[in-house]
Amino acid sequence: MKAKTLMLYKAEKALDLLGDVVGFFREDMEGTAWLPLVPLGLEDPGVAEVTQQGLGEMVEAYFYYDARELAEALDPLYETGDWASFKLAVATHPKVAHWAHYGVYGDPNETWVIIFKGSASCQGS
Repeated sequence: MKAKTLMLYKAEKALDLLGDVVGFFREDMEGTAWLPLVPLGLEDPGVAEVTQQGLGEMVEAYFYYDARELAEALDPLYETGDWASFKLAVATHPKVAHWAHYGVYGDPNETWVIIFKGSASCQGS
């Protein structure tokens, strides 16, 4: 699923402003960027304040809740079912700018969030 969402730059300061939606940035996140489990918009609590203070920005991200969908997006560099292959694929994929992973690899409740290079910044739109 493609969606506009908040990416944090200065997580510690930004998390204090996010109120009720802070739980969408969990401590078990692994990756290269602070991205939420679900898309957060400017209308969500604290998001506008975070962007106005330069602690984050709105970006276009892809949310994957199924390993097969993710494999299709990263194909041919990703082998479904292998966490090491996934990490290698996102680290070396020429189109991946940033990523975040939540949950236990292979668990039905895991989430991947990917920002592809050249994705539009949505700030001010």
